[in-house]
Amino acid sequence: MRRFTLLTIPIFVLALGTSRVGANGPALETDRFNISFGTYLISFDTTAQLSPVGGVGTAINLEDALGLDDRRTDFRLDGYWRFARRHRLDFGLFYDSRSGNRAISEQIIWNDVTYDVGATIDSKFSTTYLKTAYRFAFVRDDRAEVGLSAGLASLNLAGELAGQGTVNADGTPSPVQFVRESQTVFAPVPVLGLYGAFLIREGLFFRVSGEYFGFNSGGLSGSLVDLRATVDWYFSQRWGVGLGLSQLVLDYKNTDSDPRVDLNTKFGGALLYFSYGF
Repeated sequence: MRRFTLLTIPIFVLALGTSRVGANGPALETDRFNISFGTYLISFDTTAQLSPVGGVGTAINLEDALGLDDRRTDFRLDGYWRFARRHRLDFGLFYDSRSGNRAISEQIIWNDVTYDVGATIDSKFSTTYLKTAYRFAFVRDDRAEVGLSAGLASLNLAGELAGQGTVNADGTPSPVQFVRESQTVFAPVPVLGLYGAFLIREGLFFRVSGEYFGFNSGGLSGSLVDLRATVDWYFSQRWGVGLGLSQLVLDYKNTDSDPRVDLNTKFGGALLYFSYGF
């Protein structure tokens, strides 16, 4: 992640902290609803491996080997509904779809298809992220809210490679032909974590959350880490602007599937958005 993004939040806080804020924004102790919508300046780092039965696939970095964009600007939606004083439901959603075209510099075995050096590969990869969480505040007053969260983070990852390759059926490769091979991974992962919201000064809020879950059952194993930190400034009683950082890391391995899947994806970056709350 670029250095300027890491410096943006403290500069933003200092600038607003010294400015005159004319409206309170939603009060921490009485707010019931909040929604934020805006841009997600996101960077990707994804390594995937599809191994056929009785064989070993090639572990490839999708951005380096296939030419998929490693930086994107996407739309992101987040929010929460507080249905009781210490209880609320949170949600988050974004979608990204990337495509690439590159002549590969190494042989790639992707499931039962072999693409040789020099083959031109068209690739597609999409990411759909949806998170819902229940949050309980064990501290809540007009200055701070701190609590526990438990929820479900669902990632739907779909990849496709297409190009001139050979299909290995029963150990016998076919003649070179145009082959299109796709795979979808749906990973609904329960997550546990902590969150906090703090009033810096009138109309200015700092929010932070961190969630994690590790799993290992049979041939399925992995972990998920989801981190987020934002600063919100309300320029009116209900409307505000926000800036922050978000990072998600998923490790996923399924040795019982056909093909066997080994996937590591990291994506994150700067959030720039509007907020509405009451």
